[in-house]
Amino acid sequence: MLFRGLLTPGFCHALPALPCPRALPIFEPLSVPGCPELGTPICNESMMKHPYPRLMTLGTLFLSACTFPEEHAIVHRHGDPIPTVQAGEIASMPGMSVSEHYAGFCSARDYPRTFNVWKDESLLPAEGTKKVVIRLGQQRGLFLVNGKIAMDFPVCTGRKGYTTPTGTYRVLEKDADHHSNLYDCPMPYFMRLTYCGIGLHVGDVYRVPASHGCIRLPRTACEPIFRHLPRGSEVEILP
Repeated sequence: MLFRGLLTPGFCHALPALPCPRALPIFEPLSVPGCPELGTPICNESMMKHPYPRLMTLGTLFLSACTFPEEHAIVHRHGDPIPTVQAGEIASMPGMSVSEHYAGFCSARDYPRTFNVWKDESLLPAEGTKKVVIRLGQQRGLFLVNGKIAMDFPVCTGRKGYTTPTGTYRVLEKDADHHSNLYDCPMPYFMRLTYCGIGLHVGDVYRVPASHGCIRLPRTACEPIFRHLPRGSEVEILP
């Protein structure tokens, strides 16, 4: 009854930026101010007699007028595309070095909480010492090649009660099609760090710790690291 009382024509007219749905014919696209391309089907007079369609209509109206930047999303699902910033893009920025390009990436307002991945593709296949550094406090990781940053990527580590242990580890084994016996779920591109189940793998990446101890990476970052990081390579986990 509360919603029935709120969702009345009078309530609609109290919102001048959002025209009352009752004034619109069935399935007429609604143009929301500031969103000229938005076309949302709106129900007609007969549908507005019932509280549930009325509630759904107004809810759609409010939500359709809002946009949520990708970097503020709650979670990145491991099958979804993820933005990648390539160091190679500096070709279109005369006079900018790779280090300046990366400094600009790190100085962005949404860093380190962004889902974006920064890559220097030219470094990934290079010969030499390769290492991964995970920063628990920032929930980000670095892939280093001969001491240079080849990739900066978001991670999701162990939540309270399952905290990812700090320290220096080695990649003990690699399994592109790993399936966890403990949790009965796939962990693609798994790179084992301990025989207690801790490792790096593709998974859902929240911007807060949420795993059972493993280090989840987006596929965009995990796949090339799996390909270029040899067994025995060092993985350092910092607070």
